[in-house]
Amino acid sequence: MNEQKTRYTYLGSTPVYSLPGIRPVFLVASFRFDKGAKIWSENRTWGWLPSLEHARKSVAVNAGDMHETTYNYVIIEEVPAGVCVMNRVVEVYRWRPDRQDKNHWRGKWIRCAKPKWIGQAVNWTIG
Repeated sequence: MNEQKTRYTYLGSTPVYSLPGIRPVFLVASFRFDKGAKIWSENRTWGWLPSLEHARKSVAVNAGDMHETTYNYVIIEEVPAGVCVMNRVVEVYRWRPDRQDKNHWRGKWIRCAKPKWIGQAVNWTIG
């Protein structure tokens, strides 16, 4: 590892260790947002991919069944290399159920604007 590329900074009082010379990865996570309660509840990170294109494809094919009849949003975050680094929400998708399926098992992910409940929060995919 090239120590010259290592950066030590602080986020408040938390030390941040970042590696700016290494390409970021893209993490995909699903969430359940309850409109009535106006909060997100359940979430699950599905994995990481080496490019935004691959992350988009995994959402498009609903890889691993990201919906699982539970989750209604998917987030793709760009994650730089390091510890305590700031992720960036790249894209958000909402589940559109197939109208013919009364159980909402079938459907597809549709890209949408960032919902208000996301706000300025980051690091959704790694907690």
